[in-house]
Amino acid sequence: MKLLKSEDGFTLVELMVSVAILGIIIGAISAAIIVGLQTSDRTTNRLAESHDAQDVAAFFVTDMQSAVTVTYKAMDTVSMVPAGCSPASSPLLVFSWTDPSAGAEMVSYYSATSGSETQLVRQQCVAGSASTVVVAHLLGSSTPLVACVPTACTVPGLVSPAPRTVSLALSAVGSDGTTYSYTLQGSRRTS
Repeated sequence: MKLLKSEDGFTLVELMVSVAILGIIIGAISAAIIVGLQTSDRTTNRLAESHDAQDVAAFFVTDMQSAVTVTYKAMDTVSMVPAGCSPASSPLLVFSWTDPSAGAEMVSYYSATSGSETQLVRQQCVAGSASTVVVAHLLGSSTPLVACVPTACTVPGLVSPAPRTVSLALSAVGSDGTTYSYTLQGSRRTS
């Protein structure tokens, strides 16, 4: 048997060392990818929660600015229910006003449950038709808190005189169980 003069290749020891080093590198890369994906999920959840706060803020502030009357936790005393409109039976807040082009308008905010999720729903009634939109998700078990200034919103019914400012405090429960609280404040326009 004739031996080759050039015996290029790796020894068993060299192969074992390179496999061990490769295992360490792949483990570190895998851990980095897993942490990155988990962080991405948390960031996505926080952005969704932030989106809810932006949605409800956009509607709430505009509704309060337009309000002529404010009703707290009652429908029987709402003074301007548009004809043909069936408002929510147990609203948290109701804002009413008359729009020169559309007539009587009413917006109510109420809590609703969809599956295991508690939501804050905005219902708008204009010219006999109602539209609803979920403005906040994952509210948890707590009821949103309402505060009115200078007239307090403590007794269900028409708040008289109509408050200058209404605040709505919400608590959202994130997918990781963390509670995020935010407060919205709207002021009525004065003529």
